[in-house]
Amino acid sequence: METAEHSAAPLSLFVGRQVELQDIRSSIHGSDRHGSRQAIAGIPGVGKTTLAQAVKSALLEDGYLTTDSFVPILPNDTPETLFGRVLGILYDTILANRPATLNHQAM
Repeated sequence: METAEHSAAPLSLFVGRQVELQDIRSSIHGSDRHGSRQAIAGIPGVGKTTLAQAVKSALLEDGYLTTDSFVPILPNDTPETLFGRVLGILYDTILANRPATLNHQAM
C-alpha cells in the first residue's frame, strides 16, 4: 500500500499583523551597531508571542542572531527590578549556551 506524501508547509497562525512585523523589522534594520531592543505590549490573547516569534523568524532569515528569551515587564516594576530581571535572563542564556569544558559541563 502506498502512502501519500505531503510537502505543503503547515498553515501559518500569523495573520493580520504584517504591518507591525514590517515596522519592527524596519526599526531593527535601521538601528546602529549597538543593537536594538523592541517591546511588544498588549492585553492577553492578542498575539504578542506569535508576533515576536514571527519577528524572530524573519530576522533569522535576514542574517540576525536572536534569542528565545523574553523579559516580562510587570506594572509595578522599577527600573532596578527590570534591570535585575534582564541580567538574570542574560546570565541563564549564557550558561545554557556555553560549551562544555573539562571543569564545567554545559548545562
